[in-house]
Parts: sequence; C-alpha cells; structure tokens
Amino acid sequence: MLMPRDWRPAPAGTFALLVLGVSIGFGAFAWVGSAAPLLMVTRFATRYGDGAWGTVDVCKPTMPAFGRRRPGVLLIHGGGWMEGGRDAFRNWCMSFAQNDVVAATIDFRPAVPTEPESRWPVQLDDSKAAWDWFRGKASEYGVDPNRICVLGASTGGHLALWLGMTAQKPACVVDIAGPTDLTTLPRQNFDLSFQRVFGLDYTSRQLHDASPIYGPIENLPPTMMIYGAYDEVVPADQATPLDAAMRSLHRTPVMIIHQGDHLDGLSSQIFTHALKFIGAVPPLPPAAREAESPG
Repeated sequence: MLMPRDWRPAPAGTFALLVLGVSIGFGAFAWVGSAAPLLMVTRFATRYGDGAWGTVDVCKPTMPAFGRRRPGVLLIHGGGWMEGGRDAFRNWCMSFAQNDVVAATIDFRPAVPTEPESRWPVQLDDSKAAWDWFRGKASEYGVDPNRICVLGASTGGHLALWLGMTAQKPACVVDIAGPTDLTTLPRQNFDLSFQRVFGLDYTSRQLHDASPIYGPIENLPPTMMIYGAYDEVVPADQATPLDAAMRSLHRTPVMIIHQGDHLDGLSSQIFTHALKFIGAVPPLPPAAREAESPG
C-alpha cells in the first residue's frame, strides 16, 4: 500500500518539484475543490469533426455564470496513440465541471496497422482540430477563450505538450506521464505503438521529430508535469530534459513526482492539484492572444 507523503517544495532557485503520495480512486471525486459546494453538471456528446473519430463529450455547470466566463480544459486520453477513447476522462470531465471549469474530452483517430493514413501526425491533427473547435465554442459554452488549458495523460500528455507548442493558444498545459523524448523510451513498452503510428520500418529520425523535447519549447505556456517515481511505462526521467530546457528559457514548470506508477497519475489527489493549477493560471496576455504559433 502506498503511504501518503507531505509535499516537499523545491529549494529556491531550482525547478518547482513536488513529491507526494497517491490516493488511488477513479470515482466522481465529489470531494474535490474548496469548501464551496459542488455545482450541478450537464454532460453531452457532440462533434468537432466530420470523421468517425471527431466526437467530444462536453461537461459544463448547469448554473449560469452570471456574466463572467469560466476557465476551460481540453482532455486528451492515452493508449499508445492506438487505443482508448474519450471515456477515459469521463469522471475527470464531470469533476472539472463540478468545480466550475468547462471540460471537453475528445476522441481522435487511432493508429491502425492496415491504414497508413492513420499514422502520425494524424493524432495531433485531430487534437488540434478539437482544440480549434472548443476555442471557437467558447462564447456558446460560457468559456473565457483566453483561459483554456489542455491536459493529457500518457500519450495524451505527449499530444498536450505538442498542442501547447503549436496550437493557438492554450493558457496552460498539464502533462501527466507524457513521453517527451520518444528516442529514449523503453522500446519493449512502445515498439508496437511505434510500428502502428510510424510504420513497421520506423526510424530514429521519426521518433526524434515527434518528440516534444525537440519541438519549439519556447512556445509552451505555463506547464505542469506529473510523473510517477515507480512508473516503468513512461519513466519519470522523461520529465528531466524538458524541465531543464524550459528552465533554460526562464519558463520554469511545476513538476510533481508522485510515489506511484503509470496509472496512479489519474488519482483523485493528482486531479486536485491539476484543478488548482488550471484555476490559478491567468488569462493569456494580449500579445499571446494575437500571435499565431507555428504549426
């Protein structure tokens, strides 16, 4: 059994490292948030694209916001770019809305061995299309378009980081155990995924070019990275080079190392801190609202 540990703040002048235990649970997380009562929520499915995988579930409070705009978050599931679906974040979607954040959890086209057209970067293209759709619906859903973040888990974290660097324009990124350098991942864990998403004869260059660490890191907004100390699927050292690269650009991320494995990153305790991070992110400055990121 994992024993809870206290937060351990980093010494001044270093990256923001938080170490905690995990309380595993995949329920509705009804206790999450402050002392304020949780809001009643509506959840509905709609579409962000024309293809079979252009589906999104939106979760929003039923109570009007009385003239203000709520923050929003786009949720991207994991599954090796080839499995999983938007239901992976169904509970988190509802829990964000209960805590006054409009959330959308998406499907994207999975990599299929017999369909070369489903290979990378299709998964990122679909995620970008969902992002553009959600941002375009901000007024209809009562969301502040300058306070929308993106959160992804596992390979969804990989996609979230790419959105943070290339989409127009997330207010923050929450990366939960996302691969940052595909060239150094344990090959026994990802060889099948790589074969599907890049082709049977994939190359090191393809892995390099699809790795967030080699992307336009200077475009990343405020970023939270969450990794498990005992994660053998996406080891916690995947966070190290990206943290160092961001700090070299004076863009210090918040990093959480929890005392758990890969799936423990979806615990209720992790949700609480992701919620606080998203709620505390300020709106984009005017310059960032207008500037187009390279895509």
